[in-house]
Amino acid sequence: RFNKIVLAILLILVALPLFAKEMLGGWDYDAARRTSERADHVTWIVSMEDDYGPYIAIGDRFGLVRILYLTGDGSEEIWSSKQLNGIVQQVISTDLDGDFKDELIAWTDAGMVYVWSAHTQRLKYESLMNDFDEITCMCIGDTDDDVAYEIIINADEKIHYLDGKSFSREYSSISNFNATRMACADVDGDN
Repeated sequence: RFNKIVLAILLILVALPLFAKEMLGGWDYDAARRTSERADHVTWIVSMEDDYGPYIAIGDRFGLVRILYLTGDGSEEIWSSKQLNGIVQQVISTDLDGDFKDELIAWTDAGMVYVWSAHTQRLKYESLMNDFDEITCMCIGDTDDDVAYEIIINADEKIHYLDGKSFSREYSSISNFNATRMACADVDGDN
C-alpha cells in the first residue's frame, strides 16, 4: 500500500509541470501593456488578469473582437465575437456599470457600437443600423455623477452620451463637432 501511495505522488510530481502554465515574463508583460495603451484596436482587460498573464481584447479588420489570454507559453484565444458590421476601429475595456467586472466597448467604421461583458462574453448592447452614420471617435467618462460611466461618441458631427448601464441616449449636442480623438475628465476639480 505504501508503494502505491509513493508511486501516485511521484506520478503527480512528474505530470504536474506538464500541465502548469508559465508566467508571462516582465518584458513581454510590459510590451503587451504598452501596446494596449497605444493601439486603438487593442485593450487590456484589467478585471480578468491573473498571476500568469493578462487578458487582452483585439478588434480586427475582419470585423471581429477577440479575447486572448497571454502567458509565458504563448497566447490562447478565449472568445471571438460574431461577425460585426464593419471594420473594428477601437476597443475599450472598462467597468461601465460599477459591478467590478469590465465591459468591452467597440465601434466600427459602419457606425455601429457594441458592448459585451468581458467575463461572460454576453452581448449587452448593439446600436441600431440607423443610430449613427459615421463615428469618428469614442471615449468613456462620467458626465452625470451616477454609478455608471457614459459612452461618449462623436458621430455625425454631434456629441452623444449613452448611459453605461441602460445604454439609453442621455444627450446629443445641438452644435456640430468633428474630432478624431476625445477624452473625458474632471478638468475643474468639482468632482
